[in-house]
Amino acid sequence: MIDGRVVDKCWRNPVTHLLDSAGGPAKTDSTRFYFAYDSANLYLAAVCFDPAVTTVKAQASGRDGAVDEDDCVCYLFRPDTSKADVFQVLFNATGAVFDQAMSVNEQGVVCPGPAWDGDYTVKALLGIGFWSIEVRVALPVELVRAGPGEAWGVDFRRKQPGRNASADWQPTGHDPSALGLLLFR
Repeated sequence: MIDGRVVDKCWRNPVTHLLDSAGGPAKTDSTRFYFAYDSANLYLAAVCFDPAVTTVKAQASGRDGAVDEDDCVCYLFRPDTSKADVFQVLFNATGAVFDQAMSVNEQGVVCPGPAWDGDYTVKALLGIGFWSIEVRVALPVELVRAGPGEAWGVDFRRKQPGRNASADWQPTGHDPSALGLLLFR
């Protein structure tokens, strides 16, 4: 159930080891990222610990606002690792979404395409000492597949403006060739 609580059985084995942009220890409060899937959807969850949760910044609302200026989590997905196309999706602490498709031009420059919109069901929750999100991402069959043996390029990040900090699983700077791999089992 997508309710923001991150308690369902599918949420196991979180990724908790994140790095700052220079590859050193993260300066954000601890974070847990979770991934699951079925034949038609990718499921994402994050639990972002914050002892000052009442001061979490979440000013963006609706679709494609300035979510990157808020306390947020960000995902970069490269479903076809033979192509340079990357999808970026951000969610803030109230569930607002910013997404875009990005490509790399002939000069190697990452070019955003903010007109692209994914299909999400998002629920956020502000708790005592944390905020969390749960997301169902409907997979567009013409773009991506998820199943046993598949591997996508991926990075994920937490931004925490109150600490002037962000932390990544793979500090990539949006470089599609530097993404880690999300393995589907």
